[in-house]
Amino acid sequence: MINAEQELYDGVYTACQDLAPTYDYLPIEDYAEMYPFIHVGELNLVGFQTTTSVGGTYTLSVDVWGTKEQRIEVSDLGNQIVMMCKGLFYTENFTFHCFFNEQERRMTTDTSVPNTVYQRCSLTLVFHLY
Repeated sequence: MINAEQELYDGVYTACQDLAPTYDYLPIEDYAEMYPFIHVGELNLVGFQTTTSVGGTYTLSVDVWGTKEQRIEVSDLGNQIVMMCKGLFYTENFTFHCFFNEQERRMTTDTSVPNTVYQRCSLTLVFHLY
């Protein structure tokens, strides 16, 4: 059976790889050459069913991480990802609908690691499958 959830995740992951190094986990290594990078994270589904179809709303978390000096680059990468996820997003077997007004983007300065400052662009991307 074809899995829409996995196709969506793989499609976004592959598209992000064209922009910057991309991971499905936060890398343990911490060296300046690895930044910026993209982390494609959790994918949630709220499904629905009608008499003629099954669909749902998918929410995908994506984070762009950079050093404290890379705020503009991190912001630009976040913007590129959001722009990629508007209108229609095609995978091999599915067409997802993405509405620009549903995409969330937050730029923050992350100090969660002691003595370290990162720039972080957190994205919440919403896709609909009808």
